[in-house]
Amino acid sequence: MRAPVLALDSHPLMSRMHKPDPKLPADQQDKRSVIPIEVQDIDQ
Repeated sequence: MRAPVLALDSHPLMSRMHKPDPKLPADQQDKRSVIPIEVQDIDQ
C-alpha cells in the first residue's frame, strides 16, 4: 500500500515545515506530505 503524497516545494506554508538536508542543494530538497483522503473520495 502506498500513501498519496504531494510535492510541497512551492506551497507557501508547508514548504517551511521540512528540515533541509545539508547534503543536498536547495533544488534537490524533497518536501512532501501525506494527503488525507476520505474513503468515499478514493477511485477504485
